[in-house]
Parts: sequence; structure tokens; C-alpha cells
Amino acid sequence: MKQNGFKVLLIGIFFGVLLFLGGCAGGHPAAKAGSGSAASNGSNASASPINPGSQAASVESINLSIFSVSVSGLEIPTWVALDNNLFQQYGIKPKWNTLPPPTGVQALLSKDAQIGAVPGSAISAYASGSKDLIFVAGNNDKPVYKIMTNKLTKPEDLRGKKIGVSGKFAPPAVALMNYLEKQYMMKPDVDYKLVPFQTISDVLPALDKGLIDAGVLSSPLDLKAEKQGAKVLVDLAKTFDEAHAYMMTTRTFAKENPEAVLRFLKAYAAGLEMAKKNPDIAVASILKHQTGITAEEAKITYEDYIHLQDINMTPEALKPYQIYTDNPKTNSANIEDMFDYSYLQQLDKSGFLKEHGFTLKIPNAK
Repeated sequence: MKQNGFKVLLIGIFFGVLLFLGGCAGGHPAAKAGSGSAASNGSNASASPINPGSQAASVESINLSIFSVSVSGLEIPTWVALDNNLFQQYGIKPKWNTLPPPTGVQALLSKDAQIGAVPGSAISAYASGSKDLIFVAGNNDKPVYKIMTNKLTKPEDLRGKKIGVSGKFAPPAVALMNYLEKQYMMKPDVDYKLVPFQTISDVLPALDKGLIDAGVLSSPLDLKAEKQGAKVLVDLAKTFDEAHAYMMTTRTFAKENPEAVLRFLKAYAAGLEMAKKNPDIAVASILKHQTGITAEEAKITYEDYIHLQDINMTPEALKPYQIYTDNPKTNSANIEDMFDYSYLQQLDKSGFLKEHGFTLKIPNAK
């Protein structure tokens, strides 16, 4: 009896050990899954693109309404990101629209959109009281425009002439006025006549018909002008800084949704990196979104814009919009308050920017 009891005791201990080991083995994968799940909700979860077919895809996507304000080479990074699912890879479900610049700013303020590219002229809204507006990343610090003419031979010949632009205080006009005043001390409507048109496309036929002596055009309109006999008098991209467009959101949205802003900037930066490294991909996006142009025109548009595009911002590039404006409040606005570098700084600290070929530059950084 004692021996039998002892055997029963040994058998019980044996099975108890098996159950204990089985419980540990069964709990180990669960512990790993829990750890991975927690990481997917942390700040490091979106440091790399999300592969929809992997466990990382369990990171919940964020719906984001984004917009562009032009159908030009300015939008190359956004177009490439859209066409190659980069927003989805970084956990964003984009709802994308193209809006006129003033409408884009209004959409941000009304919460109909959350983030998008806007020209430097947006500082007028900020100066008028819309202090919720902030810039969070760059796009282009140079005016990608050319002064075209059929008959003038040198920039000095613009004195006393009629020059066509799209909008009196739109980026093309600001670039022209900034250049002529800094380079030749010429003031608009004093030393030359500024002729505003409704769109930049309207400038070309006016130039061709001789209604103006020169016009400010961008790609591919400059190519069409050359085919009609015009020539480039000044390439404004080689002159002075001007915030052609920066990425804008609102303080309120960024504060309440910091992860959405970070994911957007990752996708946007990845789109710019892809465009710089893969011209064919970028040209394909230009052809898709900028209809009515040839493959040759799309390639030249790419070459005109891509080397000027970056994620960095500089307040100095906004100053022309403080000078050439119909809003007197803009002159005294503290435009540096519009810049929030914290999101780019986070991407820089994590190594994301360096990994994707960008070097963060913050003016007056100590």
C-alpha cells in the first residue's frame, strides 16, 4: 500500500510539472503578443512604413483630409505619396482635394481640412487674427517662375513696361516685385506697370498677342511660350528666397492629433525622397495629375522643381509677403510665431529624417 501510494504521489507530481510547463509555454507567446501590441501604439510604431500584410498593420489608421493649392510641380511630393500608397504605409487614410490658396486656409480654419500646402501669402490671414495657423514643414523656398518676353533683351528693359502676372499679390507677382526692387530699385506701378490676370494661363496669350511686354510664367507654360517665340529674361528661381509653399495645419489640430501630423510628415518626406531618387516615378505622377502636358513637358517640370524642394522652413522666405500685400496688418506680424519645428525635430531625433536623406535646419538654433 505504501509503495502504491508513493507511486501515485510520483505520478501526480509528474503530471503537475507537465501542466506547469505547459502553462508557461502557452503563456510565452501571449506575453510576446501583448508586448508587440503595446509597441504598436507607441511613438516608435510609425518609425517605419506599415506593411498592410504584417502584424504592424494592426496600428489603427488615421483619417486625414489633406489638400493641395495648385496643379503644378509644387505638388510632386504629395502626388508621389498618393500614387504610391505612402500615406497608407504610414498609417494615414488620405482624403485629398485641390483647393485655391484662400480656400485652403479657410478649410483649415473651418476644420474641413487638416493639413496642406499653402503659399506664403497665408500670413495675411494670420496677421488678421487667425493665430491658430502654423507651418510645420517646408516645400519650396524659391519662386519657380520665369520672366518671359518676346522683345526685351535685358532685365533693365522692364522699366516702364507692362508685365503680366496672375493676381496682384499672388506668389508670381510677389517674386517679380521682390526681384525688381532688390535688384534694380524698381517699384510696381511707379517704375513699371503690373498687369494682373485671373490665372497664370491667361498671361501666355496676352504675351503672345503683345498686350504686355513681359509675363511671369511657370512650367510648362514657359515651354509653350518658347514655342511661340518668347525667351526667358530672368529665371526667378535663381534669385531671392520666397516661401513658394509650406505645409500648414492649425495649432489646435496638431495639439490634439500629434500622431496624425507626424505620420503625414513621414509620408510627405518619403514621397519627396522617392521623387528625388526616382525621376520616372515622379514624372509619371506629374503626367497623371497635370493633364494636358507631354512627357517632355512633365520631365522639364520635374527638373525645374525637384532640386528646390525640401522639408526645411525659413522665416526669411516669408518676408516678401509682408512687403507686397494689400493687408497693412501683415507688415507688423511676428511671422516667426507661425513656425512650429517640433514635429520635424521629433523626426530628426528619431533618425527618420537622416534615414530618408534630409538634414534638419532650424534658423537661429542654439
